[in-house]
Amino acid sequence: MVAYDQSPHTHMRVFRLDPGGSSFQAAAAVFEEVRVAKSVEKPSQQGNLADNLRTWLTFYQNQFEKLKQKDALPLHELGLTSPSTQVKALRDGLPRAYQVYPVTYLSKPAARRPPEYYMYSHVDYKGRSFEPRAATELKGEEKQTVTAMLFAGGFSTPQAVLQLPEQGIKTPADLAPSQHYLFESSRPSRKRSVFVAEGASLEMIDDFHARERQFKTSSEAVSEYLNQAMTNELGDKFRGQIARGEGFYVKSFLSSERETGDPARFRISVMRDGKGAGNPAKTHIPLIIPPNPFFHTVNQPREVTILPNVQTPQGLMLRQLIAVVPTMPSLEDYSELRGFRQQPRNDDNQDRPDG
Repeated sequence: MVAYDQSPHTHMRVFRLDPGGSSFQAAAAVFEEVRVAKSVEKPSQQGNLADNLRTWLTFYQNQFEKLKQKDALPLHELGLTSPSTQVKALRDGLPRAYQVYPVTYLSKPAARRPPEYYMYSHVDYKGRSFEPRAATELKGEEKQTVTAMLFAGGFSTPQAVLQLPEQGIKTPADLAPSQHYLFESSRPSRKRSVFVAEGASLEMIDDFHARERQFKTSSEAVSEYLNQAMTNELGDKFRGQIARGEGFYVKSFLSSERETGDPARFRISVMRDGKGAGNPAKTHIPLIIPPNPFFHTVNQPREVTILPNVQTPQGLMLRQLIAVVPTMPSLEDYSELRGFRQQPRNDDNQDRPDG
């Protein structure tokens, strides 16, 4: 079996129905019939979601039966009388067969432009699928673009012309598990593979942890220096900006904006804390950082980027502390370890990450 892409459209072919063609005309005719029926029967759109779904499925099934008796040709054109058998298998589970139907969606690109119809046709367990007449198959980037437009990355459901539900059926007797025919479910696996690192891999992981500890220690040293400077050296300046009984707190952190080879850049903010004086609404309001011997500032909303003042002993000390902060390490730095995920660590005594 091969991994089934998490997009439900991976094992579907996508067609744009050619305007004026027989399939396009069939889609327009069925859509209009269903639209009129909706305005009359008004399927439920309120209350319990599961009940609404059953109501709509029943509505579509009834419309299918009515259209089949009235004129089955449009249904034939849209593949609604030609179901496919698709087989899905959960990981570590048995394969299950489903009877599925092509789905045609309406798209209205913009005002004053004609509508477009796109058909999604399932690929069955033998690699076959329904092909509409007078249609253009979309592949590659064009297929991805149309799917993104219609479904908005899974956050939107386009308007179907007439959608029939999939139904579980008996597993085909001639089913042969094959990487070409048997598709896995889109449900992601929660299983993990665990490896014991040895040799060169172990040396890389040990190097990674050593760099991680160096990064943590050196960046915390900068933050502590800044916190002491703001609290002890500039405390009166900040207390002059707040009401009696209020306090302030300092936040400093490493900026992620850093080019390779450049020194680390830190951001800092000093925030008002009005809780102690009964003014919680005035908490988290940034205070103005005055000129000081430690750093110059580059103003930004709610925080500033600091540049060490190289004309003062305090600024030179800050620059020295920042100079030893390395780039944040990542397992991606090691080509042999790419693809392994680093696990969150609460302390340095935790087990090593998978690798």
